[in-house]
Amino acid sequence: MADEQGGIGGFRWLADTITGARALLAGAAGRTFGGNRDLYSVLGYARKITPEQYQDRYRRNSIAARIVEALPEATWRGGGEVLDNEDPENVTEFEKQWADFARRIKLWNVLLRADIVAGLGRYSVVLLGAPGRADEPLPTPLKLDEIQFLSVFSEAQCRLQEMDLERDISNSRYGQPNFYTLTSSNLIVSPKNSETWRRVHYSRVLHICDSALDSPMFGTPRLERVWNLLDDLEKITGGGAEAFWLRANQGLHINVDPEVKYSVDQQEALQEQVDKYAHGITRVLRTRGVGVDVLGSDTASIQPNVDSIMTLLAGGTKIPKRILTGSEQGEMASTQDRSNWAERVSDRRRNFADPMVVRPLIDRLIEHQALPPPDKDPEDLNGGYEIRWPNIQNLDEKERADVALKMANINRMMGQTVVVVNELRDKFLLMPPLTKKALRSNAKLKEAEGPATTPETKLPNPNDRKDTAAPEKKLEQTPTELSAHEDEDDLIDEDTIGRVSDLPLDLDED
Repeated sequence: MADEQGGIGGFRWLADTITGARALLAGAAGRTFGGNRDLYSVLGYARKITPEQYQDRYRRNSIAARIVEALPEATWRGGGEVLDNEDPENVTEFEKQWADFARRIKLWNVLLRADIVAGLGRYSVVLLGAPGRADEPLPTPLKLDEIQFLSVFSEAQCRLQEMDLERDISNSRYGQPNFYTLTSSNLIVSPKNSETWRRVHYSRVLHICDSALDSPMFGTPRLERVWNLLDDLEKITGGGAEAFWLRANQGLHINVDPEVKYSVDQQEALQEQVDKYAHGITRVLRTRGVGVDVLGSDTASIQPNVDSIMTLLAGGTKIPKRILTGSEQGEMASTQDRSNWAERVSDRRRNFADPMVVRPLIDRLIEHQALPPPDKDPEDLNGGYEIRWPNIQNLDEKERADVALKMANINRMMGQTVVVVNELRDKFLLMPPLTKKALRSNAKLKEAEGPATTPETKLPNPNDRKDTAAPEKKLEQTPTELSAHEDEDDLIDEDTIGRVSDLPLDLDED
């Protein structure tokens, strides 16, 4: 009992130490001159930001919403593909059941929403709607069609209580919750509008945490490090709009001649005319002995200040400015931005989406026998399966076509196959690979036509011998041999099909 109390006390001390260190660092931010000047207080910056504040700014500030959504949308765009074998024509039972489950449950959309919600706080959770009591582990065996839904909960809808944390230091889940307490605020509530909290076993929950540093359970909200900049942006845009409103409709100076005598009624009539003019009811002033001068005023441009803050926001969020604002800044800069952004999305898929989100879900379904084990040996691939993501295209359609043409011309210049048809279709033209039947048809067509011997087949080399007929003759004597297999189950080696530049790229699939 003493050891247990000591373990609990040590865990509490560690948690308090981490929390206290974070609070100390947060409290020291913005303090200068030995703490005598508090920039946060002077500039109106908040020191403590709640999940509700993050959500409110996300809903009301367009740039904040873009910061929260940009990376998740790019990460999950197009979904993913889970494979346990390399043959595209052999769909295993594992692949089929997973694809059916992902399609039925709308998995990729759920994970996108969970990723966005996680960025509004320190984490989010996805509840698996499976049979059994919520506070009990998932049943084993579990049928995949028994999982009826996946529901997303934000940090504000979840409570992690100290008594529910794993305290056994020898357990691989040490420090992680054994139970989550979730609220039904995102579901249909009772007529009394009361919130109900339910205790849920961890096996029924998928914990999503992005940008975790000193704790695997808590990440960094995406708006936290740029919160002050968003405050500044709202000050400038809001203040600039108000200044324009006040200055665009220039004021009037009514100069009454002191020698002209006005009765009380005439003064009231003049005041009424001025009021109507000021409120846009009339654009005419009838006066006598009155000089009307327009008060000149210049409307200051807020563009330089806004541009400076947007540059800082792009740097703080690692989102290229062109992508953050959706505007083009020139072809070269645009191409570089797209390339850098594609690299970051690829890194996030490899370091976060794959190992921290999709793979834990698949492994849990396999553990509870909802999914059959993969066909491959677990030592061949990570867990016996791999997750493949769609290519991130940072080239437009014209650029892809130009690259594909250049790659095809390499085959013509080299006089041999360097890049095969399906490589071009998959990597550059975004077309599905040719089927075996289409490849055999190409081979038979090429064999019937004979080898192409156009003068453009090989470029002249100044280092060649003076007799230029020899290379041409050599090329004619060594055409690429084509083979057509009659057995439909034979594997076609695309290197024997021929030059890519001689094959049509638009054949229909079988």
